[in-house]
Amino acid sequence: MIKLKLNEIARRLGKNSSEIAREAEINRNTINALMHNKVDGLKFATLDKLCGVYDLKIQDLVEYVAEGAADQMPAAIYSQQTKAVPYYIWPILMSSNKFPKEYFNATFGVMYTYIRDKQAYVYWDVNRMNTIAQEVYERYSNPLHFERLYRVFERSMRDVEKFYSTVDLDALNKMSNTELTDYFNQIYNSCQRMYGYCYFSEAYYAGFDHREIKRLTDKYKISQSDVLVLLAPEELTYDEERRLALLTLLLPYRDKRKFDALDFVKHDPGYQAFRREFYYGEMDYAGHKPIEDADLAREVENYLANKQFFNSQYERLASYSKEQKKRIKDVCRKYNLPQNPLWFFNRVAFWREAKKHAILMGVYVMDQIIAAMGNKTGLSKEYLQYLSYEEFEGALKGLVSAEILKERHDQGLLIEVRGLDYTLAVGEEADAIRSELEARISGEAPLTLYGNLVARGFARGLARIIKSQNDAYSLKKGEVAVLAQDVFLPLVLDKAGAIILVQDKLSPSVEQQVRNHETPCVTGVKEALTGIQEGNMIEVRANHRTVRVLK
Repeated sequence: MIKLKLNEIARRLGKNSSEIAREAEINRNTINALMHNKVDGLKFATLDKLCGVYDLKIQDLVEYVAEGAADQMPAAIYSQQTKAVPYYIWPILMSSNKFPKEYFNATFGVMYTYIRDKQAYVYWDVNRMNTIAQEVYERYSNPLHFERLYRVFERSMRDVEKFYSTVDLDALNKMSNTELTDYFNQIYNSCQRMYGYCYFSEAYYAGFDHREIKRLTDKYKISQSDVLVLLAPEELTYDEERRLALLTLLLPYRDKRKFDALDFVKHDPGYQAFRREFYYGEMDYAGHKPIEDADLAREVENYLANKQFFNSQYERLASYSKEQKKRIKDVCRKYNLPQNPLWFFNRVAFWREAKKHAILMGVYVMDQIIAAMGNKTGLSKEYLQYLSYEEFEGALKGLVSAEILKERHDQGLLIEVRGLDYTLAVGEEADAIRSELEARISGEAPLTLYGNLVARGFARGLARIIKSQNDAYSLKKGEVAVLAQDVFLPLVLDKAGAIILVQDKLSPSVEQQVRNHETPCVTGVKEALTGIQEGNMIEVRANHRTVRVLK
């Protein structure tokens, strides 16, 4: 088949279809069609005009691709959604088919990401996901081999952490365009390399883990409560590491009767170092969402106001790893098992959380870079967030117009990554592709619901539907409370392992109550009462705003 490369040329030139149509005096609909490889009825005169206006050779515009080399849209799609803008997630998207060959065979092949109003909808090929999931599961079924792979990921993560610990906006503002471009390329490449070692974990969302966990638990006749123990990570997640670090910092002050928390968070050198270390927690895939000093002070006050709560939280976190390993060992002994049969999925769950904190460090660095770019170009950060990674240098030189970025921002952008290349679609075309993708979503994967973050954290537990006061009183420690509204929320806070609400927003006082209890909480989960049944095994990843119904 004949493939046109006009889309690649447009990216290189920093031009959109309207500009090319105007400059080459060709109908815009024709240019749009050519940019998406629709070659039916293509005239040589059109190619001649493009070559003449942009000083191109015919081989710059056209190439032959053998039949079967180009994939079609997958028949079965798995979809996720998250808060994001293109700029911060380009390294993630472009790593989807760049897994290191010495560690992986399969890749995602093709994936689509539709972004509008800072909401991203990601579409994967279900069959590819299951292929990756099974291949990695079989290849790394030996814990030693798995841990070797994790150590390689950790080394790549350290590179990103170095950027995070040293980035400085003032220094970026003083860089020349060439220096800033080089710096951007360095962090981009470091992030992409790191994602190449960990992106496989996304493949398990299509349901391979769910099916294999069920097979193993049925085989060994393990109860649901014991399954939850076996799946709980042996190490603290990054949210828990942050809490332990804060509690450790506050140990000298827990007996003080008078304490100015606001002054402490503003001026204490130890707290400033702590905040800088965990500043990435104020990021998401849409950029920086700063936490006010007053909110940080309330967090400190909450710990110091209740010595019993302070001590219990500190002791629980400080001893968590040791105690969790013991709990797993006890369950294995109970079923006469030589090792945790679910260890692989236990480690993948932890890896996802470790990956998240490293990604947010990269996002923080990229956020500082885009701030410097805005200072240099005068372009709005809101629009710069719709750049592609290849347009960075061109934007600094003034070759990418605000109109192109505004069009992507206002009308919606669809990014199709196929192999190591990508194409962009905007507006009606992006909407049409997304509609077709939505129609192909497979119902085989475990149900994933989406909501809004109220309190961070990760938890697994059995679902308890709370519709009455009696339901609230019958909630067992560690169960996931599912509520329509917050009327019974105060009754479940002390026992719930996580909280899911249909209600979209909580009052500030109730929201603060939930955060004070450090219970992972997601609100605005519209399908919670229809999609979740009593006794379902639930995975709440509040940082990701997701609720996964596993069983």
